Amino acid sequence: MIDTKTKLTRLFAELSDLEFEELTCERSTSKILELIVQYETVISEHSKKSSKESIGFVNSASSMLGAICWRIKQSNERFLSKKTNKNLSDVSSIHALVFRGGLCNRLRMICSLKALAKITGAPIYWAWAANKDCEEHITLEQDNSYQKISTVFESYISDIKQGRYSLLMTDPDPASVLFNKQNINLCADISFTQFNNMYREEQTLLLKQISNALSLDEFVGPLLKRLPKQYLAAHIRRTDMLEHWNKTFPGYKYPSIEDYSDMITRLVSDESFFVCCDDQSTVSTLYTKFGIRLVNYEGTFNEDAFRQTSMKHALIDLIILSQANQLIITPGSSFSDFASNVAEPTMHKPPMMKL
Repeated sequence: MIDTKTKLTRLFAELSDLEFEELTCERSTSKILELIVQYETVISEHSKKSSKESIGFVNSASSMLGAICWRIKQSNERFLSKKTNKNLSDVSSIHALVFRGGLCNRLRMICSLKALAKITGAPIYWAWAANKDCEEHITLEQDNSYQKISTVFESYISDIKQGRYSLLMTDPDPASVLFNKQNINLCADISFTQFNNMYREEQTLLLKQISNALSLDEFVGPLLKRLPKQYLAAHIRRTDMLEHWNKTFPGYKYPSIEDYSDMITRLVSDESFFVCCDDQSTVSTLYTKFGIRLVNYEGTFNEDAFRQTSMKHALIDLIILSQANQLIITPGSSFSDFASNVAEPTMHKPPMMKL
């Protein structure tokens, strides 16, 4: 009996070098869908296991799926570009595999695509794939655009086989990037400001949708009652952010806990304030200084995990950050970006000191 891992690896090897015409033939599409079914089996078998082997297998499977997705997309776009110049009014449907980046990179992608779907009038189908960057899964069964991975691919492959202009998105782009992508920057009837307003509306709607689906109000409500009506919230990103910081802001010192502490002291006097942080020791340090004025969701931190907080913990934090009227951000973080775009607060950045 061939195990799932071996099947997946063999299918990936068979499909890796096919050209567009081969990818859309009946034999290949059957294999592509078989690959996706095997991937979904892998996720169901391994995603709830915490062993290094299972986590590694999920990440490997996600990489294979992403590679096939990219090959299909590139082949289709090359094929269409040879035929004619397309514009937004020609888009028949929008498909997306949400599998790159952390939580808010993925949420930004979903909101951007929903805004694009409103502009084009085309239906959107998106699927969520877990991996090391985001090990948990969001299921929004009340959202008609949310689908299984296999359903998204079946729909996309059906469209391209029939010669329709169907978009396949895999990059976790915020509105600013997505709007300027070459294949959709062809609409003269809408400005970026209009598009970004639609994007912001989708962000607010998505947070409400997620909160309802996961019953998060029962956790958010008690925390908001401990805060003033207009409150300061601080997003203090630690853990894996250091590596990202060095790439994004080379030559600048990563803000210290003391930098954030000094900002909080300067911005609030005796009021309570909210802290969102992915590192328990940082929260403990701040609590020693500020005591019960510091409000935070007291979830469990897993210091051995790539992401120390659960998705539920992160979403509760995001909802409260997104309602603050003053926000201390972590520069370069999609989490801070998402919250600030929804809340439109007075924003405060930690000092950017050169090394």
